[in-house]
Amino acid sequence: MSAESGWLGLLEDGDTGLHIRIGDLILNSHSIPTTDPFSFSKPGQPWFAHEWLSGVIYALVVRAAGLKALVLLTGAILAMYNTLLLRDMLRRGANSLLAIALTLAATNAASIHYHARPHVFTLLFVTLAMALIAQDRREPTSWIWLLIPMTALWANLHGGFVVLLAVLGLAAGSAFAESYWSRGEAALKRKLALRYLCLTAACLGASFLNPQGIKLHLHIIEVLRTPWFKTHIGEYHSPSFTSEPMLFYMALLFLGLMSAYGLLRKRMVTEALWIIFFAYWSLSSVRNVPLFLIVALPLIALELSAWWRELAAGASRQSTIGVLDDIANQTSGRFRPIGLWAGIFIAGIFFFAPANRWPSDFAGKFFPLSMLHKHAEQFAHERVFTLDQWGDYLIYMNYPRQKVFVDGRSDFYGEAIGNDYLGIYDGRPEWRGLLNRYAFDMVLCPPDLPLVSLLRLSTDWRVIDQDRDSVLFAKADSNIN
Repeated sequence: MSAESGWLGLLEDGDTGLHIRIGDLILNSHSIPTTDPFSFSKPGQPWFAHEWLSGVIYALVVRAAGLKALVLLTGAILAMYNTLLLRDMLRRGANSLLAIALTLAATNAASIHYHARPHVFTLLFVTLAMALIAQDRREPTSWIWLLIPMTALWANLHGGFVVLLAVLGLAAGSAFAESYWSRGEAALKRKLALRYLCLTAACLGASFLNPQGIKLHLHIIEVLRTPWFKTHIGEYHSPSFTSEPMLFYMALLFLGLMSAYGLLRKRMVTEALWIIFFAYWSLSSVRNVPLFLIVALPLIALELSAWWRELAAGASRQSTIGVLDDIANQTSGRFRPIGLWAGIFIAGIFFFAPANRWPSDFAGKFFPLSMLHKHAEQFAHERVFTLDQWGDYLIYMNYPRQKVFVDGRSDFYGEAIGNDYLGIYDGRPEWRGLLNRYAFDMVLCPPDLPLVSLLRLSTDWRVIDQDRDSVLFAKADSNIN
């Protein structure tokens, strides 16, 4: 679960602040930047805001009503995708009690990525896309072609649109393969393969409708194939099954793989391939865990529901299983579509929730807010070495004056500057030379960082302030106080 409770848990990631300021930059300049405006390590180097539309949305809602509006928007999106996921399971015929239990488990597992960042749009769009595709596979419908304009919008919000291309590509390939062993349905399978192949191509073409065109796709490919990111960036690491959310994920992963075996026995190759592909993807990178859950959960629900029906068929109506089955049957048709009342409920939260329940700043557990605000003017005028996440916050706090060494755009800074950052952060032998090379004036770090011990022993640096969460150093021969 989130380390912070309530709305503040959505503001644990400094990238949120960076996206807000990218949106401000676009709104103020009426153009999308093509060079870096935020760093002193790569000033003016080619860069593009590939999630520019998310930044604009974030900046607009923050201008309208502050961080309160941003966390409410994020919370509404998260609630909507989980609600749609539940309704999709029920629409496919899943047992209502099993569907609710699976949704709750998946919500816990996916909560590791419940932050106010552009990827929440991908969670919503993947849920919508999978529901449309599932409906089309039951009975072909023209609604499926809505995926094309949705992809065009998606490509400007977040790079997760590639998930849809993977899903459709697997559907087309498996339908084509099935045509060879489904003798009686060979023509139908080939027609289905062609349908999804055309849809994949159309969605791919729609994704080019972004300010960078194909450069966006090349950028995504470059990030995915660069080993440095997987080695050094936490969300690219494989899952560690040591927390409650990851234990829920592990249980759902096992259920998913068991369901894939059952689907293969039924010759439902497409659905089995979806589970296997996204299971592998989620095991390769923890950031893909929510995507696996969205794709696999309805399929798990259907397999478990079939097992439950067999179990309930042999049980008496007075038994525990029989009673639960009756409850499930009675509640299955009680779920109503999302309508006007949902909007009224969200508006009620916005206007009537106590003011002290809303965040006015980012999560203090992850940012030394007191130190950052106390020395804000100094940070705006000096070269500061600090954590990449704290660099995000400096940009947010001191926009548009602040320049940073690194921030959350690790894909922009690349391996060379990334290694220099780690060389200082870890206190490696070259730390002193790197501080001199980049002409840092100040260093702001957590007190337990190896670099802090080295700086305390150095005659070139002195402590000018410290608290429980951070230590601030300045060059010994500077006038900084």
